[in-house]
Amino acid sequence: MKKKIFIVDDYNIYREGLKLLLETKAKFEVIGEASTPQYLFLQLEEKKPDVIILNLLLPKDSVINICHKLYKEFPNIYFIIIAVSLTEHAVLECVINGARGILSKDSTSEQLIEAINVVASGERYLNIPEPEITKQVIQHAYIKHSEDHDFRDLSSREQEVLKLFAKGLSYKEIGENLNISPRTVESHKNNILAKLNLNSVNEMIKYAIKHNLINLE
Repeated sequence: MKKKIFIVDDYNIYREGLKLLLETKAKFEVIGEASTPQYLFLQLEEKKPDVIILNLLLPKDSVINICHKLYKEFPNIYFIIIAVSLTEHAVLECVINGARGILSKDSTSEQLIEAINVVASGERYLNIPEPEITKQVIQHAYIKHSEDHDFRDLSSREQEVLKLFAKGLSYKEIGENLNISPRTVESHKNNILAKLNLNSVNEMIKYAIKHNLINLE
């Protein structure tokens, strides 16, 4: 069954382009569009998408309020924020208020498609250029405050990426192996470091060896 998508963007030309991309390249079904949050909420009374994509040029407080309203009134609908100019605090607040995915404005179409698939499966997706923001967001909003950072906290794709890094593969080789771009590999790496409370690829490799995640023979 095709995943049902709802697009919210200020500009009609961007909505049309995104709809074309998602329906042709990824085979999603775009069931609705809106140029304002008000029109979005009006349509959600009848339409039930799997994922909402929010790309609005609004003050950060307005974006956070939209997240809160969506999460409160439609808890079974996941949504992704395309962060045009959100600070670390605003990103964290969006996640706390229900955003399942955060993408920077420089994200590729491949990363958006992957984000939709990940979020629709119930997992979370972050693609933010600043690794420190990624780490802060995950550790505050995704991971329970505990000394134990479990391999099971990772998504299935992140687990694959960790194992391939541990085998000594480069970003390019991992991308070719998983049919994703090196930039997407970088995004997964940042999420892994944050979720496992690690600081480098070397620490990732040590973690994988310590927890018997790879065969060293």
